[in-house]
Amino acid sequence: MKVFPRLSPTSWLTTKTVFSQLFALLLFAIQAPVLGPKAFGLISIVMVFVGFCENVPGEAAAEALISVREIDERHFRELAHFAAPTLMSRFLTWSCNQIPRLMLGLYWGSTDLGLFSLASRLGDILMEVAVVPRYAVARVELRKYAADRAGLDAALRRTFTFLAVFCFPLCIGGAAIVPTLFRVWLDPRWTGAIVPAQCLLLACVALVTQYLGGAALLAMNFQRKEALVSIAQTVVTVLAVAACAPFGLLAASIGIAARPFVLLPLSVGLLKRYCAIPASTIFLPQWPPLAASLTMGTCVWCCG
Repeated sequence: MKVFPRLSPTSWLTTKTVFSQLFALLLFAIQAPVLGPKAFGLISIVMVFVGFCENVPGEAAAEALISVREIDERHFRELAHFAAPTLMSRFLTWSCNQIPRLMLGLYWGSTDLGLFSLASRLGDILMEVAVVPRYAVARVELRKYAADRAGLDAALRRTFTFLAVFCFPLCIGGAAIVPTLFRVWLDPRWTGAIVPAQCLLLACVALVTQYLGGAALLAMNFQRKEALVSIAQTVVTVLAVAACAPFGLLAASIGIAARPFVLLPLSVGLLKRYCAIPASTIFLPQWPPLAASLTMGTCVWCCG
C-alpha cells in the first residue's frame, strides 16, 4: 500500500503553491519587524529579480505538465500552440505584481518603497494561499463541461460561492484588523503602510472574479482570450503607476488597488461572449458572502 499517492501535475502545483506561500508568510513575519522600511524596500527590488529566476521557469514547467496531462499524446505537436498563450499569461500575471515595485523605485526613496512592499505583500500572500490553489484546480476540473454549458454554469456558481465564502471574510476582515495587527506586530516606522495595505487587501475581492473567469476561459480552450486579460492588466498597471506614483504612497496604492475593478467588465464580457456565462452566474453567488463580510468587517472596525 502506498503511503503517499502519486500527485497529478495540478495537485503538485497546488501543494507547492500553498506550502511555499506559508513558508514565505513565516519568513515575512520575521523579516518585517527586524528590518526597517528602508532596508525592506531595497530587499524588495532584489527579490524581484530573484523571483523571476525562481518562479517563471517553474511556472513554465507546471503549465507544460498540466497541458501534457490533459492533451492526448497524438496531439503533442499542438502543445506549443496550446501552452504559449497560457505561459505568456502566467508571465504577465507575475509581472503585474513586480512592475509597481520597479516603477515606484524610480519615483520614491527606499523607505516609501519598503512601506508599499509590505502593504502589497499581505494581499499577494492572501491570493496565493486562498485563491490560486482553487484556481489551479478549477482550470482543469471545468474542462469536463466543455460540451455542457449548463453544467459549466452550475459548476461556476458552486466555485464562486466557495471562494467568496472563503476569501471575502479574509479580505475584508483582514483590512479591518490591519491597524491592530501593525500595532502589535511592527513598530511605529511602519504606520504609513496601514492604509495602503487595507486598499490592496480590499482589491482582492475583485480578483476572485478575475481569476475564476480566467480559469473558465482556459477550461473552454480560449487561451488567447485569457491572455488578453493579462495583457490589459499589465497595461492598466503601468498606466496606474505612472499616473499615481508622483502623488505619493497613498495615491499609488489606491490606483493599483483599482486595477481589478476596472478590468471586471472585460472579464465578464469575455465570459459572456465566448462561454455563454451571464453576469448573474458570476455575481449573484458572491453577493451574500460579500454582504456578510462587509457586516463583519464593519463590526470589527467599530470594535477596534
